Amino acid sequence: MCGCAPVELRVKRVMERLNTDDEEFVRREVEYSDEAHGAIIRRHFGVNWQESELYDLALNSERVPVDGCIEEILSLVRKASFAPTPQSQATLDNLSLAAQVRAALRTDTRTRKVDILIESDAGHVTLAGVVTFDIALATLTEVAAQVAGVHVVENRVKQAVPFR
Repeated sequence: MCGCAPVELRVKRVMERLNTDDEEFVRREVEYSDEAHGAIIRRHFGVNWQESELYDLALNSERVPVDGCIEEILSLVRKASFAPTPQSQATLDNLSLAAQVRAALRTDTRTRKVDILIESDAGHVTLAGVVTFDIALATLTEVAAQVAGVHVVENRVKQAVPFR
């Protein structure tokens, strides 16, 4: 499902929602949001979110009222053909577990500033990337392993050697 509206309308709606007349700021935020969503979709699914053939349904909220869009979406998701598949559920479970591990790393004061790749496959979590020398690699494994649903942590993180 693709929900869309022309940029001008989206900017107007955000300006109203934020009660602001700073159109330049809002336009920039809308563009940044589009870029961020595009990057997330590319990273997780390897596709361009703007390709129409990826969608079963596209609703333009400029032409169809939001309530009508909601009704159309609900009528479709109630159909058996749109029920989750084992593969789609596994993908969501893996993304969810990776996000929970990232949240645990960001919450722990010892690993708060770490920015690494986290992947999950049925409870097998892989950590990868480069960290500064002041972070103990074992701490990353320890924090990740404490997350419910994590069965194995494979730590491929490397420590950068400080310049001398």
